[in-house]
Amino acid sequence: MKIYALLSCILLAALNASGQEFGGNPPSLKWKQVNTPEVKVIFPTGLEPAGMRAAAIAHYLNRHTSATAGRDHRKINIVLQNQTTNSNGYVGLAPWRSEFFMTPSFNSFELGSLPWVDNLAIHEYRHVQQYMNYRKGVSKLLYILLGEEGQAVGNTGAIPNWFFEGDAVFQETAVSEQGRGRLPYFFNGYRSLWQAHKDYSFMKLRNGSLKNFVPDHYPLGYLLTAYGREKFGEQFWAKVTDDAVRYRGLFYPFQKAVKKYSGMPYHDFIANAFKYYKDQETPDSSGVFITRGNDHFVSNYLMPYQTGRDSILVLKQTYRQRAAWYWLTKKGEQKIYTRDISQDDDYGYANGRIVYTALIPDIRWGQREYSVIKILDIATRQSRQISTKSKYFTPGISDDGKKIVAVEYLPSQQASLHILDAATGAVLQRIPASETIDMFSFPRFCSDSVIVVSVRNRKGMMNIATIDIVHNKTDFLLPWSYRVNGFPFIKKNTVYFSGTMGYYDDIFAVDMKTKNIFRLTHESTGAYQPTVNEDGKLVYSNFSAYGFQLKEKQLTAEDWEPLIQTSTVNQQDLYVPQVLQQTGGNALQKVPAAKYNVSGYSKLSRPFNFHSWRPYYEQPEWSFNVYGQNILNTLESNLYYIYNENERTHQVGISETYGALFPWISIGASYIFDRKQSDSIRTIHWDELNTNIGLTIPLNFSKGRWYKNLTINSNYNINQLNVTGRYKDSIRSPLFQYIQASASWTSQIQKAVQHINPRFAQTLYIRYRTIIDKYTARQLLASGSVYFPGIGVNHSLVFTGAFQQRDTADQYRFSNGFPFARGYDGLDGARMWKWAANYHIPLIYPDWGFGQIVYFTRIRANLFFDYAQLQSLRTKNIFSFRSTGAELYFDTKWWNQQPVTFGFRYSRLLDNNSGGPAIANRWEFIMPVNLISR
Repeated sequence: MKIYALLSCILLAALNASGQEFGGNPPSLKWKQVNTPEVKVIFPTGLEPAGMRAAAIAHYLNRHTSATAGRDHRKINIVLQNQTTNSNGYVGLAPWRSEFFMTPSFNSFELGSLPWVDNLAIHEYRHVQQYMNYRKGVSKLLYILLGEEGQAVGNTGAIPNWFFEGDAVFQETAVSEQGRGRLPYFFNGYRSLWQAHKDYSFMKLRNGSLKNFVPDHYPLGYLLTAYGREKFGEQFWAKVTDDAVRYRGLFYPFQKAVKKYSGMPYHDFIANAFKYYKDQETPDSSGVFITRGNDHFVSNYLMPYQTGRDSILVLKQTYRQRAAWYWLTKKGEQKIYTRDISQDDDYGYANGRIVYTALIPDIRWGQREYSVIKILDIATRQSRQISTKSKYFTPGISDDGKKIVAVEYLPSQQASLHILDAATGAVLQRIPASETIDMFSFPRFCSDSVIVVSVRNRKGMMNIATIDIVHNKTDFLLPWSYRVNGFPFIKKNTVYFSGTMGYYDDIFAVDMKTKNIFRLTHESTGAYQPTVNEDGKLVYSNFSAYGFQLKEKQLTAEDWEPLIQTSTVNQQDLYVPQVLQQTGGNALQKVPAAKYNVSGYSKLSRPFNFHSWRPYYEQPEWSFNVYGQNILNTLESNLYYIYNENERTHQVGISETYGALFPWISIGASYIFDRKQSDSIRTIHWDELNTNIGLTIPLNFSKGRWYKNLTINSNYNINQLNVTGRYKDSIRSPLFQYIQASASWTSQIQKAVQHINPRFAQTLYIRYRTIIDKYTARQLLASGSVYFPGIGVNHSLVFTGAFQQRDTADQYRFSNGFPFARGYDGLDGARMWKWAANYHIPLIYPDWGFGQIVYFTRIRANLFFDYAQLQSLRTKNIFSFRSTGAELYFDTKWWNQQPVTFGFRYSRLLDNNSGGPAIANRWEFIMPVNLISR
């Protein structure tokens, strides 16, 4: 049954990948709703305009673009989350809902400059249209058998993740004036691979790599879906997915459907699609590399600042190292400081100081995050925080280091510029958004009284503005357009910036007095984050097949190519202009400004919301669970039935967890029918009632470079035995009451991609259980671990320890959770302790798979030594159990998307104190853990 359990876990694990946060909002947050036939949008009070806009876009798309996904319709709940600093969204099954995270991305090259709620709605509603039409055939049968989890399993097994996201990116591009399909940045990854002649296998492109740069499934999906529409019509993918979710052909249904409707094998379809795009490429480069990558790990050099003729300050992050600032000189690289946890790579530098933002989550509420400003003094290597519980982004610093300018973006969806005192963090001046300017990004001081900043208007068009903060005057240096810009750098009267023109992102310059615009580079894989020194040397970050690398270019008069300003505001359609226009053009301008009724939304609306049911077998128990979760993700429900084939007993139960208060509150009850125990004289039958109530407090103390979490839990349990049958009047039915208290602490620094474990970390778990009535039973368990760097950069040394003690009355025994020495069968002694040493080593990064089923990203080993001891409290004798050996782990991806780690263990047993036969060598298969909760 291990193989069955493994496959079930792998298939169902994808359901947990949507990033849902249980009980993540404080109870003070009040909720409203817009309820239409197509969608129910739920949002915090104050977000009424965003809620109505999301509903209007969903209404329009449901009527005008659904046909390319199918004809079925099903209402969905969309929750707008405004407390987080994350820029994202998702649509998920189990339960059927969507969440929009309402803080926009401030880097317009990545996700565009459209109004954020528009951007989310046109992308995420495509996923709604997909799932609405993918409950057919075998996928519908799985829905009947398993609920929404069943449909998710069927859809995940039939349709690749690249199609889900590529189709959604195509919609966001086709129905707007922008979308990622019109952003050159989106294609830099594949362009860099093609220009470097990196002909990776399709499985590598699907699954990624721990050593080489591989674009994720978003650009891959867009390239393939757009090509399919371009060559075979807008109904091509609707036909393909309809066959696939029905599992026509059963095995590899998506590949077979592509072949059926394109007339070519799947492999040829992929090859022809890539050729279609490669044929349109014209490689171009104008700078000289300062840094170069390698084939062993990806490295990124970001946000350079020239501090003289030969020194460059840069933020460097690699697959082997955490993000840190470095000096780059002719002598090499010198590390300055490892950056704190942050979602923002942008920073400002002046006068020996670096200003940046750091992410600090709320201690209790997982959906609430803060972005605070910190200042690093390079000379002393000391960093200090100057704001608390703030929402600041993309900060800049004045030349004298005394003032800071940053973008504030509040949960109310209001943006403003703040001028802060660098010494105290006090806000000196606020510059709010206006009718003309809706959003700011990358503000920089031009002088003590003038700010240069990239701006967006309410339509999503961009410009670069100069703001006189003394006289409150704003001037615009460019024509308004959907061409994105950012990373302004000011030298004398010239603003250098990155901007989009046609198929490429390059470095441009604009004269602040004449407003003449010049193009300075020609880079087919982008030129970003310019910096210019006194000698006119331009340094910028250019994307390559090895990550972002620095380039330099000595500017001459010939490099200043003047651009003629035109009235064109649209960004050029890239690669597939015909099919983009066929889909309907700028639908966002056609969405009516609907006025919907806004009403209150109860936090306990549809509290149980049962969505899935799951049969399961793990010897000796057959089980059937029904799962529920309310839309705001504050109440989880589970109804279950269990049949134990060894005892031949039936059990029914219910458990509920409410997470909207400071402590989670859990209650549960179960009833077991007809348990029995026999001896040579009689057989006693009884039923068993179990009830429990508990409190859990999850706390997050993450700050600086460390993730720190503390979870405190306490449960009160009642176990009532009711004797039945012939002895029900002669044997007293006992009642057990016990409490369990536990605390779990984890503390770890950030990890680089190739790190097997954090280089430094600590964990501690303590649990105490005791009966509190006339019976006696106690158990204390404590375990912990400490992590250190090994000899190699990706090696890891881990020491673990554990202690467990219980009573010896034997009136009742709690379950044994002691991590015994590896290789031995677990024993339950009255007092046990253990320590262990582990040394983890990466062996090889195969980047190889077969059959589109399993793909190997890394093979690694662990050498271990365990030393456990057991003491008899009666005789005081101590028994030792030592083992040593090795574990071989395989880090894989199954079905091209689900990460799974499994392995094999060889244990050499050095003692034989268990009383069984002497077995010195033991081999074990290490099952994946934590794939899915039961």
